[in-house]
Amino acid sequence: MFRIGGKTGLALGLALLLYPCLSRAGTYTLATVSVNTTVSANCNVSTSALSFGAYDPIGTQKTNNLDVGTNQITIACVQGSAPTIAFNLGLNASGSTRRMKEASTIDYLTYELYQPPSSSPNTACIFSGSLVVWGSSGSNLFTPSAPPSKASRSFYICARVPSAQDPGVGTYSDTVTATVNF
Repeated sequence: MFRIGGKTGLALGLALLLYPCLSRAGTYTLATVSVNTTVSANCNVSTSALSFGAYDPIGTQKTNNLDVGTNQITIACVQGSAPTIAFNLGLNASGSTRRMKEASTIDYLTYELYQPPSSSPNTACIFSGSLVVWGSSGSNLFTPSAPPSKASRSFYICARVPSAQDPGVGTYSDTVTATVNF
């Protein structure tokens, strides 16, 4: 046994006791892993049937349009996409005029779809002033505000059956296709 006396010996003993041991393990070099993905513009769209209710050509609709602004088109788009929403003219159009058809009499009732007055979600329809037809090109495309998140947003479809038409008795219908471009 080796003995060192006095305060110096005590300090040296404590220093050796408290001095950390040198690591005897090897050094490892870590490899890096690159991680990436791509998020593409994408949207989902849904709608529900639009019902005008009853059209009365000898009563209220003799002089008043039948306006409906309660149906909505709902889209969910990836944040940062720039969607536009188009509606085609439907299955029974004559030129640029949308028409509903009565199947048994082959009679027609004209109608129109208009854009909501604002590109912000849930803006109610206003049937006065300048209405913009909701179509499939140019200024007739509806461009909603940019999506702040992937959350669904709804926009009203403003629809009108003009007054003073002379349809026969029956049930009138049409099918319009909505297309979301992004």
